[in-house]
Amino acid sequence: MSERATGTIGLVMHPSNPVGESVATIADWVAGHSGRLLARS
Repeated sequence: MSERATGTIGLVMHPSNPVGESVATIADWVAGHSGRLLARS
């Protein structure tokens, strides 16, 4: 089995600004690039 490189993106979210649209955009990009998105609320 070959290993596959995985990129990491770190985000800092502002607590008083809505982030749903930004997170959805990132999730769409990750899905199209065989990536993985981990999130914690």
